[in-house]
Amino acid sequence: MGELKTPFQLRGWGIRTWNSVDRFETAVERAITRAASHGITTIDLHDGTVPPGIGWVDLFAEYKQVQALRDADILTYHGEQISREQREGYRNRFRELCRKIKAHGIDIHVWYHVLRDLPEEWLDVEPTVSRLEGRRLWQVLGGIVDDFLMAVPEVDALTVTGQQALTAGMRDTSSVTSGERLRAIYQCLYEACRRQRRRLVIREIGTTAAEKEAFVHAIGPLPPDIAIMVKDVQGDWYHLDAPLNPLFLRLRNKQLIVETDLYGVHWGHLDVPLCRLRQIHTAVRSWLPLSISGAIARIKVVEQPDSPSIPVFETPNEANISALSYLLQNPYPDPDLDSKDVDAFDFRLWIDWLRNRYGEDASPYVIAALDRTPHIV
Repeated sequence: MGELKTPFQLRGWGIRTWNSVDRFETAVERAITRAASHGITTIDLHDGTVPPGIGWVDLFAEYKQVQALRDADILTYHGEQISREQREGYRNRFRELCRKIKAHGIDIHVWYHVLRDLPEEWLDVEPTVSRLEGRRLWQVLGGIVDDFLMAVPEVDALTVTGQQALTAGMRDTSSVTSGERLRAIYQCLYEACRRQRRRLVIREIGTTAAEKEAFVHAIGPLPPDIAIMVKDVQGDWYHLDAPLNPLFLRLRNKQLIVETDLYGVHWGHLDVPLCRLRQIHTAVRSWLPLSISGAIARIKVVEQPDSPSIPVFETPNEANISALSYLLQNPYPDPDLDSKDVDAFDFRLWIDWLRNRYGEDASPYVIAALDRTPHIV
């Protein structure tokens, strides 16, 4: 029998540092030097990096469709003014960072929080964001995406997210439903990406049952080449085991990417060792029947510019990255393993990583300590 090919052709790392371009650049550069050894194909660049929390797409927007903003030198974002010279400085840094990523042969996905970071001057002119519709919607959102993708040709895909896109539709008093308005936004963004020969990834949104239904309704008839990124669990990630996100089953006819967390977004930010190799092994096996085409794991999340920033590669929790990377490339049971249980945990996930990090002699003792951390935490 021939060797089974992994279904996870996209294997990515997500990086977010809020309000700090310096930390963002450091995290990305550290990641891309290690990506090849882990079989990583994609870097997922989150937004909110440029002070005071502006997204990359919004930073490049020229707002040519808004007369009052076409030649504006100063734009105000979240109460803070940023000059054209400052914006261009941040743009050049981002372009250079993208060139470094591409030099390593890695695809680039960039997040866009739809309607979140519009400048206050824009809102003074067109305050009814929720009423954006028809030709005006396509002009504004399409123009924003065009500006970004033309300015940064290294970007391969746009990942759109943002509760604002959903709730703006729900506040709308027109006859369309929230799901229909959301679909119009996604269709507009898809056409903009297609014009620039880029891919579109839509990240799941919605916190309430009604919002989830609106999201599912919105993406139902969208083109099949749009990828849908879904968290592996509902809500936010915690250190405890959680059931698989039921959206995977509802969206099984779509091109799916699973989003997971290896940094500890809500369980310590790497302040404590938490090596979840057994849980990662079980999770990847649970993804196999779902026809998932890729997986992106967050490896860096810093919410405040002055908060501790510990690189995952410098902690025992690097074992999580090593395990997931291996399993995404080799997700099926090894027929050579001496076990009747095809889902039995493969201790080689521990041994190969430990041998390189701590040496052969220390491996048994380190396994005994770190394998217990999920029970301790």
